[in-house]
Amino acid sequence: RTVITGDPNLSIDEVGVPRSIARTLTYPELVTPYNIDKLQKLVRNGPTEHPGAVYVIRDDGQRIDLRWNKREVPLQLGWKVERHINDGDVVIFNRQPSLHKMSMMGHKIRVMPYSTFRLNLSVTSPYNADFDGDEMNLHVPQSVETRAEITEICMVPRQIVSPQSNKPVMGIVQDTLCGVRKFTKRDCFLTKEMVMNLVMWVPGWEGFLPTPAILKPKPLWTGLIIQAQQDKLECKPGMTLRETFESLVNRALNTARDDAGKMDQQSLREDNNVKQMVISGSKGSFINVSQMTACVGQQNVEGKRIPFGFKYRTLPHFTKDDHSPESRGFVENSY
Repeated sequence: RTVITGDPNLSIDEVGVPRSIARTLTYPELVTPYNIDKLQKLVRNGPTEHPGAVYVIRDDGQRIDLRWNKREVPLQLGWKVERHINDGDVVIFNRQPSLHKMSMMGHKIRVMPYSTFRLNLSVTSPYNADFDGDEMNLHVPQSVETRAEITEICMVPRQIVSPQSNKPVMGIVQDTLCGVRKFTKRDCFLTKEMVMNLVMWVPGWEGFLPTPAILKPKPLWTGLIIQAQQDKLECKPGMTLRETFESLVNRALNTARDDAGKMDQQSLREDNNVKQMVISGSKGSFINVSQMTACVGQQNVEGKRIPFGFKYRTLPHFTKDDHSPESRGFVENSY
C-alpha cells in the first residue's frame, strides 16, 4: 500500500509499481521445462537484484531462503520459485472504501522508479481517486487460476461499461479532454509533422496518413475525424456474430422506413385528413402514414427477419442463399 500519482503515459490497464515494492512482493512460479532457464537466472540474481527471487520451494515442501543461502541452487522440475513481480504480471488494484465492483480491478504491472503507485488518469473515475494524497492497495495473485480469473473477468477494459447504469464509468479527463477539444475545433490545423507524431501513438496504425483537409498552399490536417471504421464486426452483449449481424441489418432497414416516412410526412399538407387524425391522436400513428406514403418496410416474424422456409430461401422465386432485403421480408413499396 502506498500513495498514488498520475502518469498519462501508462495504459488504462497498467499500474506503475515502485521497484522497492516489486522486490518485496512475490509470485510462486512452478518450474517447467519451458521456464527453468529463466527461473534459474532469477534465483542467481537473488532477492536484492530485480528481477530476482526470494524463496525456492522444493517438491518436499522445504523452503530455501535466498537471503541467507549463498550457494548455487540448481532448480529441478516441479519445484516452485517465489520470484519478484515483474512487468506484465496481473494484480488486483483497490481503493478504499470499496463501494462497487469497479473499486477493485485487474491491472498489468509496470515496474518503475520512485516510491508511488502510478495510475492513468482516465481510470481514476471508477476508483473515485485523486492525487492529493490518496493511497491504494495492490494484491498479487498466488496461483495460475487466480491470474486467469483476473485476466478474464477483472481487467480494466472489461469493466468500462457499468452493469448498474449500462454506460461507461471512465473516459478521458482533464488535459486529455482539453487537448481533444482544442485540436478538433474548426479553426485548428495540424502540420504533417504534428499528424505523423500523433498517428505514431495509434495502436495498429497501418502507415497511411489521412487525406489533408487543405491541400494548397501546403497540406494541413484538422483534428476532426469525419468517420472512422475498422471493418470488423464485434459481437453485441449476449449475441453471437450472426445474431449481431441480423440485429444491425434489421435496425438499418427499419431506419430506412422511418427516414422515408419523415420525408413523405413533410410533403403532406396540414389539411391532409390522415395527418390530422395522427397529430390529434384520434386514429393511427406516423408509422401508418409512412407505410401508406413511403414504404411498408421490414416485416418481422417473432422479432426476426423472415427465415428461410424452403431449403435455402424464403419463397420459390428467390435464388438459393439470397439474403437481400427483399428476400428476407423488406417491402419497398407502399400500401
